Amino acid sequence: SRHPVKKDSSPYFSILIPSYNRPEYLKQCVESIIQSDFEDYEIIISDDNSPRAEEIRNVLRPFLKYKNISFFEQNNNLKEPNNKNYLVDHAMGKYNIFIGDDDKLYPSALQTIKRYITMHPENDLYAFGYTMIDENDQFYYSRTSPKAIEVSLENKTYVRHLFESTIFPFWLYHPATFCCKNGIEKKIRYSNSAGIGEDILFLFDLINLKKRIYVIPESMFLWRKIQNQKSEGQMNQSLEDLSNILARKSILYH
Repeated sequence: SRHPVKKDSSPYFSILIPSYNRPEYLKQCVESIIQSDFEDYEIIISDDNSPRAEEIRNVLRPFLKYKNISFFEQNNNLKEPNNKNYLVDHAMGKYNIFIGDDDKLYPSALQTIKRYITMHPENDLYAFGYTMIDENDQFYYSRTSPKAIEVSLENKTYVRHLFESTIFPFWLYHPATFCCKNGIEKKIRYSNSAGIGEDILFLFDLINLKKRIYVIPESMFLWRKIQNQKSEGQMNQSLEDLSNILARKSILYH
């Protein structure tokens, strides 16, 4: 594994990729980022002890010539929340962006997110819309907020929507892929106690600590949701009904 290259100044974005067993999609994910029209970023990938670790290593090897790309391999399976915490601990950017290892960033996304941050710097987390594709890059739908929304304890209506999880989040933004001010994710750790709901729980804790969420009314990335179980060994965890129910129960008790 490689350690991040120390720089005279922090990059604007740390793009964090928790990886597990998807070498072919991981390659596309990294390529989508380096094709961006924005250059002030670092990419950090942490593979969570994948059975296909050798394939992942081979896929990433050409990218490791870039000084702003770092790759870590875990000796033991940390599970996704701890793998995300590991990535946060190694991030040096002003803002962190998590993206799934099978997703793809739009070329203009980083420039657009920075523009919104510059216009609304008082916020702590910037959520945004997404476009769903399947394992074959087939388009399904796009979800974006019809307008910019600021979610904080000052706005009880939006907070209620967030905690009820009705139109928030999936109708307006993705709960796991967002841009967060560096340092917040070190105070609010991703929790292993919420099952697959560690992203939703993080947003709840963030709001309860009087932080602010800004919802950008644009789609920023392609979210891949596997539709055919036979085509992919690893299904999206959110498709499992029981896991979804157990996550909601854990979050409620929290």
